[in-house]
Amino acid sequence: MRGGGAAPPWEPGLRGLLRFARLEVGRPAATLASLTLAMACLEGVELLLLVPLLRLAGLDLGGGGLDPLAESVGGLLRAFGLEPTLGAVLAVFAAAGIGVALLGSVHASASARLQAGATARIRKRLYAAVSRARWTFLARRRSSDLALALTAEADRVASALHFAVEIGTGAVVAAVYLAMALRVSPALTAATAACAAFLLLAARRRLLAAREGGEEISLALAAWYGEMTEHLSSLRLHRAFGNADRAEERFDVLVDRVAAGGSGLSETHAGTRFRNEAVTTAALAVLVWVAVEVFSLGAGSLVLLLFLYGRLMRRAGGLQQQVQYMAGELPAWDAVARLEAECRAEGEERGPPPGAPLVLREGMRFEGVSFRWREEGPAALEGVTLEIPAARTTAVVGVSGAGKSTLVDLATGLLRPSAGRVLVDGAELDPARRAAWQAGIGAVPQDPFLFHDTVRANLLWAAPGAPEADLEEALRAADALDLVRSLPGGLDAVLGDRGSTLSGGERQRIALARALVRRPSLLVLDEATSSLDSESEERIRAALAALHGRATLLVVAHRLSTVRGADAVHVLEGGRLVESGSFEALLARPGGRLRALAAAQGILPPGAGP
Repeated sequence: MRGGGAAPPWEPGLRGLLRFARLEVGRPAATLASLTLAMACLEGVELLLLVPLLRLAGLDLGGGGLDPLAESVGGLLRAFGLEPTLGAVLAVFAAAGIGVALLGSVHASASARLQAGATARIRKRLYAAVSRARWTFLARRRSSDLALALTAEADRVASALHFAVEIGTGAVVAAVYLAMALRVSPALTAATAACAAFLLLAARRRLLAAREGGEEISLALAAWYGEMTEHLSSLRLHRAFGNADRAEERFDVLVDRVAAGGSGLSETHAGTRFRNEAVTTAALAVLVWVAVEVFSLGAGSLVLLLFLYGRLMRRAGGLQQQVQYMAGELPAWDAVARLEAECRAEGEERGPPPGAPLVLREGMRFEGVSFRWREEGPAALEGVTLEIPAARTTAVVGVSGAGKSTLVDLATGLLRPSAGRVLVDGAELDPARRAAWQAGIGAVPQDPFLFHDTVRANLLWAAPGAPEADLEEALRAADALDLVRSLPGGLDAVLGDRGSTLSGGERQRIALARALVRRPSLLVLDEATSSLDSESEERIRAALAALHGRATLLVVAHRLSTVRGADAVHVLEGGRLVESGSFEALLARPGGRLRALAAAQGILPPGAGP
């Protein structure tokens, strides 16, 4: 089941983490708990065998409950055909120890699988929730925050889950030791249990410090991830401005903050470990004195009690440490759970997966479409009504901020209108039709993203399984076939990070080929030539002219030279449609907005005024 299905949302806090463990990591967690309990049983066998071993060694058991216990162990050995001789008891003792070691190895592997499985489950569910969230929500989030939750924070959550399972099963093991100790000396055991409880209760303040340290690590990681992402994305700009040293200094400060948070948490854990060992050692000395001077415990009982005390106190100290470790990792769980809940709350309604792509036969229509990024915010589009006929080229122009890109996002189904309707062949573009519609769209943005992969892989990303002949046809239509053939390796040439081995115009032509290879019902070019030189722009424009009448083109631009051949031009101003018509008619309109834009760009005929 994917994360966007019917599974209940995650909840912050320890209760939410335990619920996640029960519902979504149930089997591995149960396996780990079973192995821990099996180890506890074998360790209990080892402890029981100490009783006859001490008697066989000639040590005084001191009477009380140990003599009957020794007889019970002897009877159990005889039931398996073994006499309670020193050799037999040692053999069973060794076998139990080897069994504990073997289970410990299996336990370690199961623990690793639990953490890996939990991390994978968290990442899958969270990524599904992110991918299904509305674009209006995602556009307001830093991508580095999403990346952090899917990487480092997910790993920390898996660690918290591991500690939670270990705490639960470790408590059962401690109960086994406690039950054995009660048979030796109830009074001394009560004192030992009180000492162990003191260790746990005394750690409350350090638990708070661990929780605060974990929250500081989450904040430091978020700042570091954000800086790292922006720094790596803008290396060229940093170098061009000579800001590399300043960027490194900022990066170093944030890395030091993360390191300081980790060091502070480690110091808290180290302090707890010291206190545990100090209290355990002091309590051991008191225990021996009381056992000998007050209770006159025999040598055998004393040895057994010391053995049990060591195991019990070590387990209690371990539990306290694990609780503290879990407290330090819980902030990561809270962050991941909150992000998943926010994404689900902003999830967009989805229809069934697309079968065949939706083919545009008549055209698109915007009917009184308005859009606001926030309910209380200004309108990015206001009451826009226009047509995009099939097999025609429609242009949308305007200055920056006019609402052109918002209109594109509405046309492609990335956004839904705040008011009005977007129609495809007369039917509203609703969630039930959106997936099929988007399966037939090709888009070329202003800054095309090319993967750090081969030309072939970049094209096949848009049309998996397309034969090589289709790839070459798309490259030819985009005026990029000769370019690709000139690259070392041709279709198998690696383009570098974001296509860094190509010029801006070459990247745009590869991006255009990628859009064309899927034979789109609607081809959208959003400012695709705004950053190109005149020659590159002309090559793209010529490629688009060759598609005229064969495909439905929506060309968005502020450079009017790009849209001269369009069948219809719509001019946006401040989110409103202010003019529509052919390029020539609008250019000839005195006082028109297109004419003013043309004058500003120097493309009016000589002597013509706006």
